[in-house]
Amino acid sequence: MSQKLNLAFSFDRGYARHFYGLFQSILDYHSPQEIYLHIIPFELSENELHDLKKYISSVGCDVTFYSIDHNEIRRFEATITGTWSIAVYLKIFFPVLVSKDVSQLLYIDVDTVVTGSLKPLFKIDLGDCPLGAVYDCYVGKRPDLGIDSEGDYFNSGVMIFNVAKWKELNITGKAIEFASKHPEKIKFVDQDALNAALVNMWLKLDKRYNLLFSYINPDSNSKEYERIKGETVIIHFTLEKPWHLLCQNRFRKLYKKYGKKASFSNKSLVVDFSINKIPAFLRLRIREWYLDSIIVKKIWKAIRASFE
Repeated sequence: MSQKLNLAFSFDRGYARHFYGLFQSILDYHSPQEIYLHIIPFELSENELHDLKKYISSVGCDVTFYSIDHNEIRRFEATITGTWSIAVYLKIFFPVLVSKDVSQLLYIDVDTVVTGSLKPLFKIDLGDCPLGAVYDCYVGKRPDLGIDSEGDYFNSGVMIFNVAKWKELNITGKAIEFASKHPEKIKFVDQDALNAALVNMWLKLDKRYNLLFSYINPDSNSKEYERIKGETVIIHFTLEKPWHLLCQNRFRKLYKKYGKKASFSNKSLVVDFSINKIPAFLRLRIREWYLDSIIVKKIWKAIRASFE
């Protein structure tokens, strides 16, 4: 196990379907024999869990499934607001669950796709840092968590764990303690708890390892998206979810590509279709067409200039 790429995933039944597409993208860049999966499935039905195990077995990938006492998770209920699921806290338990021969463990949220090899992440020297992660430019700083400077707050969607150091510093315990004692300070669930527990103790990774939507220029055209894709290893669908009809992240096409290859290929990839959203959908697509059309942009600029 220690010689393989140890990859960790956690999800509840609401996000389970997204794992399949993500895993399909991983298999485009890695053989099943290179990978060891660590999965915490939460509140899946017997049929859903059976299908998951059957799928992984059919791929030929080694896997360990873990279970968390529901009482451990329920303690976070006071911090859950809006559309968050309590399952987001599952990830903080991975370093204390895996076997001793796992030195580095890569956690990836399932609302992502992989667009390159993950091997370079495992070659990063974390030193005495228990964690490597990417700065979350959407959040910026959080003085209420002890983070006063831009660049010091990380996104927890992709994390490379230094397992031994994490255990030594009891980061899981500290994150749990912070969330339990200060639920009023929690805005971004597990991410806030982890940031509070890891102030000035994490290694900043390049954004190509966790490309957030907030890192993408909203006026980017299709060519710019292709350039970004070529420089990126993991695309994270923050803010704009590709299974929503009005998703503005053009990498939604990658989500659909891998979703069609995955086990839910016969199901609709859009979960919130509504006739009332059609006008907004058309405006979004027209805007994208405009950004891609050099000639149209030049004509429009000339028209606007003539009235100035």
